[in-house]
Amino acid sequence: MRISIHNFKSITSLVDFEVLPLTILSGSNSSCKSSFIQIFLLLKQTIELDSAQFPLYLEGKLFPVRQYSDILSSLTNGGKLKVSLVFNKWELEKYKDFPEIGLYKVFDDYSLSISFEFDTKEDNIYVSHFETKIIIHEYKTKPEQFIRCITNDKNYDVKTNVAVFSNENLYENPDQYQIKMISYSAFIPTNYEIEYVDVHNNIIKEVQKLKLDGIKTMIKDYFTSINYIGPARDEPKEEYRRIGKHMTVGTHGEFTAEVLDAFALKNISYWKIKEFVTG
Repeated sequence: MRISIHNFKSITSLVDFEVLPLTILSGSNSSCKSSFIQIFLLLKQTIELDSAQFPLYLEGKLFPVRQYSDILSSLTNGGKLKVSLVFNKWELEKYKDFPEIGLYKVFDDYSLSISFEFDTKEDNIYVSHFETKIIIHEYKTKPEQFIRCITNDKNYDVKTNVAVFSNENLYENPDQYQIKMISYSAFIPTNYEIEYVDVHNNIIKEVQKLKLDGIKTMIKDYFTSINYIGPARDEPKEEYRRIGKHMTVGTHGEFTAEVLDAFALKNISYWKIKEFVTG
């Protein structure tokens, strides 16, 4: 997975940073290492809460934040935080049963890009821009397949160039109705409300579902798989519990013994480092 981060704490702009199963951050003090980890914790606690009330959950235990402005590098340019995630075909293979992902499995090389942008109004955080794109690398002239949700003050817009993300009306007849609302769960759009005038001159309102279940499941799986051990560690003990129900090591490593014992007889997977960068 590759991640891009803009306007988060000490990270003003980081583009296409590849996160591998083993990723080591090395650098001097104040070189953005903590900020890089904290954006993962912020997204993790948000997607795991999965609430329509919190597009960004600032009160989580992993990364508690006093207010939105505290996590921004700068308040200029609207004070927006933007994150992009890009997954390759190998990472998407597990989710091919979802239509919006499985439709593209016939291609040899493609990737899925997901970007979301946050803004505030009257101290309320909202998702101002969400976009999902399927990029087919073997056909460079083929347009990207996308769905884009935009919220600007009280104006809403949903655009797509492929029917797989929503109903056919959004794709074929986008100008026949107005988007009145876009609903989210965490930072993933779930549905939108439309308004139009029918043939009898009646004003009709409908709620249409967005077909992003596979994308949401993939993002949730990715961030749920992340376990964070804080900089603090428990003092050594004379004995440790071996029997327990914890499947994570805890934020301070307090359940490490339980996890090690639970996985003691399981095979170990590892990735051989093929290249390294110095400097």
